[in-house]
Amino acid sequence: MSKLVISLFGHIQIDVDGHPVELKARKALALLGWLVVNQYAHNRERLSAMFWPEVDAIRARANLRRALWLMNQSSVGRWIDATPETVAFVREYVQVDVLNFEKLTAM
Repeated sequence: MSKLVISLFGHIQIDVDGHPVELKARKALALLGWLVVNQYAHNRERLSAMFWPEVDAIRARANLRRALWLMNQSSVGRWIDATPETVAFVREYVQVDVLNFEKLTAM
């Protein structure tokens, strides 16, 4: 399996097997960061309302679908577990600077 490295401190950087991954949509990057740091499955309606509060619920859900589609078009999509009701991030073979920092400061 490929290895995903995500740096959330400073400018967000994503690498899969040493190759940079570029997500052009800011909200898709923000959504990815949220999913990475918050490890449980998230309700789609809650995510769409949280990330797109400025639009109605139908448009917000469409925006969430588009952000997930963008992630799936990149190599990051392998780590996204999306069902019709929820979205989660699979943490296998993943290195995240924020999570490493949390482990070190918890000691």
